[in-house]
Amino acid sequence: MKQVVKVLFVLLSVISLNVYADEAFYTNDNGVSLTEQEYNFFTNMYWDGFQEYVDNTLYNKYASMGLYDKEVHITVNDIASTSNSSQNYGLIHETTAKKLQLSYGCNGVYCTMVTSLQWKGTPTIRSYDVIGSLLDGNLNRLSTPMTKLYWSGSTITYTDRVYSGDGYGCTVLLQNSSTNMRIVQDVDLEITGNGIFFSSYQHATSNITLETSKKYTVRFGGYGGVFAFYGSAVGIYDHMAGVDAELSL
Repeated sequence: MKQVVKVLFVLLSVISLNVYADEAFYTNDNGVSLTEQEYNFFTNMYWDGFQEYVDNTLYNKYASMGLYDKEVHITVNDIASTSNSSQNYGLIHETTAKKLQLSYGCNGVYCTMVTSLQWKGTPTIRSYDVIGSLLDGNLNRLSTPMTKLYWSGSTITYTDRVYSGDGYGCTVLLQNSSTNMRIVQDVDLEITGNGIFFSSYQHATSNITLETSKKYTVRFGGYGGVFAFYGSAVGIYDHMAGVDAELSL
């Protein structure tokens, strides 16, 4: 009997070690430990390397939503390398200078949408850009859109938001970065039927003020399917195509 207990103890110890090893696949400088599945989740939802920025608040958010074992949608529907058409939609739009991506994960009627813009180099004009989204159909926004810029190992959070109709935008002041900048905006949604989520990033082609950057409304058919500029903001932005995703119950 003692021998059986001893064997069971050894087996349980091995199982415990395997579980612990799996849980400790990666630990970042914030003290957040990720399993391999969780590590891959953040790679797909953001990019490989974003794991270093994950804090307990973000980790717990996705854990409470039960998203770590759900599919992350980032299928490439339409890529046009140089098009200026605001009607050229997909989940990824890429130019020679920057890449716009929409990633999302859902659990039942709840989804987290992540819109991210990657600069492939340092832009010549570093002024006030805008990033935002339009909710079309049976989609309800559940959280405040969070917008951050990641650059040279640092993070800046931006809160200069404009809410308009069924959408929103936020102004981002670009930095002189030694590494490629990434701008990320995420929001949580509730799906009550069929709907489409449109996202856009617009780059200012000349130096402008914060006030000018906020001269827009959000409507279908605007720049990138989101931004309709007016006043001194007309003709300032680069008309980069947007990205979208169809969501349904």
